Amino acid sequence: MYPPYSIRMSENLASERDKFVLTLLFTDMNQTSGRVKISLRMEGFSHSLQTKRNSIATTYELIPGVPLRLTNRDLEEYFLERNLEFTNINRNHYRNAMTVPEDRYTIWFEVFEAFSGARVSRSEVPAIVQIVEHEPPIINQPQQGNKVYLENLQRVVFQWAPRHYGAGVMTEYKLQMVEIPPGVNASPEHVMASVLVPFFETTTKATNFIYDYTCPDLKLGYTYAYRIQAYQVGMDAGLSLFKNRGYTPTQWFEFSQKCPPVRNVQIEKVNQFTIKASYMDSPLYEQVVFTRRLDRDDAIWYDVKSKNQNPIVVTELYPEQGYQYKVKAVCAVEESDYTRVDTFVTLPSPVSTFEGQKRNR
Repeated sequence: MYPPYSIRMSENLASERDKFVLTLLFTDMNQTSGRVKISLRMEGFSHSLQTKRNSIATTYELIPGVPLRLTNRDLEEYFLERNLEFTNINRNHYRNAMTVPEDRYTIWFEVFEAFSGARVSRSEVPAIVQIVEHEPPIINQPQQGNKVYLENLQRVVFQWAPRHYGAGVMTEYKLQMVEIPPGVNASPEHVMASVLVPFFETTTKATNFIYDYTCPDLKLGYTYAYRIQAYQVGMDAGLSLFKNRGYTPTQWFEFSQKCPPVRNVQIEKVNQFTIKASYMDSPLYEQVVFTRRLDRDDAIWYDVKSKNQNPIVVTELYPEQGYQYKVKAVCAVEESDYTRVDTFVTLPSPVSTFEGQKRNR
C-alpha cells in the first residue's frame, strides 16, 4: 500500500495509481493450477475490520511460479460494508462514507483453497500504514483582526505554517479573499461562506504570498476576510487528507492608512478676541481639529474644525486670557493623535486715550 492514505477507503480504492497491490504466488510446483479465495484483515490499536466468512464468492486461479497481481481496483469488493465485520468502527458511518478512524493499521490478506476452505497462505507480508487526517495550516500573518496599513504601495504579507507530515503528501495552497464594505452587518465567516466568487484567489506551493500592487486594489476602510486551503496534488490529487477539507478558520484584517500627526503648530495673535493657528499641512488631511479651553483643569474643551483652511482662525476668545490647546488631523479612515497640550495668552484689550491719561496722572 503506497502513501499517502485517505481515511476514506473509497478514495484509496478509486485512485488512478496502484495504491493497493496484492501479489499471490503459488509455490507448489507439483500442481498444475489452484483456485483460491482471499480474505481481508485490517487491524489497528483499537479498531479493526475483516472479511465476513463466505461473503465474497470471487475466486482466483493460480498457476505455480506465476505471480498474480491484484490492485485496488480489483480489491474494491473486499472493502464494501456488506462484506465486512467491524470492531469499534461504526457500521453506518462506514456505509455512508467508507471512512475508518485514525489509527496505525496492519493490513494483510489470507488465502484459502476455494472448495475446501482450508487456509493455504503461509507467509503473508502485511502493510503497516498510519491513516490520519492532517490538520490545516496555521495562519501567522496577517494576525487576526489587525489593521494593515497602506504605505507607499499596497503590500500585505500572508504567511502560514503547515501541520501535515508523512511520506507522499505533496501539498499546494490556495489563498482566498473576500471584500467586506464598511457597515455590512455580517461576520467574516458568513461572508466567506456565502460568496460564490472570491474577491481574490491564487495558488502557490510556498507557505507565503505577498499581495502587492500587481493584485487588485484594496480599498481603505474595507475589511478583508481570508483563508488558506491545503490540498493534495500530483498522482494522488483529490484524496481527502486534511480536516475541514484543508481550510483554515476564516480570519480578517482591516485595510487602513495611518493619519500623520499635526506638526509645527504656530499661534499668531490677531487681536484680543482672535488667534490664528498654522501648521504643516499634509495631502492626507481631510480635516484639522483645533481644540482649546481656558487654562485650568476643570474647564471644558471646545473644538474648531477646519477643512482646507490653514491657518485655522479661532474667535470668541477672552482678552488677556490663558488657554490650553491641542490639535489633531482627520484623514480618510483614521484620525491622528492629538499634539501635546500647549498654551497661549490672548492680547489684552487696547487702552483708551482717556484711560491712558488717568493712568499717567
